[in-house]
Amino acid sequence: MLPTGISQLSSSLQDECPRALILPWNIADEVMSQNKDLAKNGSTFVIAVPELKLT
Repeated sequence: MLPTGISQLSSSLQDECPRALILPWNIADEVMSQNKDLAKNGSTFVIAVPELKLT
């Protein structure tokens, strides 16, 4: 568990994640860069702020 109290997905769940919601929109590029393996497995990143964007 992270210090924030939020659990991370296990690696097996990350492989099956169809969409990943990124709430801190101002660092979305960094988050997507750090999670390229999700995109390679077909996941879509969802950024909701300041406007809805699917990548």
